[in-house]
Amino acid sequence: MYPKGTPAPTPSPTVEVPATVPETRVDLCNDMTWRQSQLIGVATLFTRSAERCIALQERDWAERFRTTQLPEVAKARAEALEDATVATATAEAAYTSRCITHGHDSAEATAALADLEAAEAAEERARAPVNFPKNYAFSKNGTHLYAHTVAGWHGTKPENATISGDKENFYNTIAQALTADNKPDPNGCGRVKLLDWIRKRRPDLLPVARLIMGTPSFIRLVKAEGALRLPSADGDDLDFSAADWDPLSLECPDYNDPNYAKSACGVIQGRALSTILSVCFLHDICHEVLGGLCLAPFEEILALSS
Repeated sequence: MYPKGTPAPTPSPTVEVPATVPETRVDLCNDMTWRQSQLIGVATLFTRSAERCIALQERDWAERFRTTQLPEVAKARAEALEDATVATATAEAAYTSRCITHGHDSAEATAALADLEAAEAAEERARAPVNFPKNYAFSKNGTHLYAHTVAGWHGTKPENATISGDKENFYNTIAQALTADNKPDPNGCGRVKLLDWIRKRRPDLLPVARLIMGTPSFIRLVKAEGALRLPSADGDDLDFSAADWDPLSLECPDYNDPNYAKSACGVIQGRALSTILSVCFLHDICHEVLGGLCLAPFEEILALSS
């Protein structure tokens, strides 16, 4: 509003700027190359944002997966329990029939009773609680649940002991490629095992996993110095001054540059999906190798770890 009698200011002339549409088009499919993703910025902000959304979306699935038996194990247990229940019912009917036909004190009834007792014992074993690994990393109040779990162990068997230890970096060493003599293979790619697990458990996450782990990871020791460069050819210390890339840039250095140290083992620590991919992968290993080590007696833990 302007004072009465004051003319309104003349609007500035509008300048039309023609829009420029780039002609380069990239097919956003699984066959997109790394250089193409760098061209459109997919490997930076968009990838991180999309990965974060996917990680939040999959938290409920990860929580169920990490706190229950493996699907195939649970299915096999349910089938075994059903078979044991049918066997008990069949044995009970057979025993009743023998008692009616031959009498309670007959040899036939005695044999049928033994079969019934064996069937009932087998059903009881099938119904017994099963010991399997659990992890509350994705559970609500996970730390609270973990503390009560450990307290329950010591309340049930106070003579046992619980040891907490962190021998090495979990994220960067899981699924380590090994040589024939069971030593780390610097030329191997441990991520093949992770990708195989994803194909088995969550094939729908394979495209995003390939985008994240399909190329080696740069190693960063100090954020301000960027990706770790290999020693120079003359054997001097790490040549940070020779880097032609801004360490604080959102873009990654060239993956084909041989001057940078890279890793193809484990997941990328700090990425949104790394915890889900690594911890859930470990859940399978615990079922296969440990078979419920988390509740095993202290002597068994020492035996398995040695």
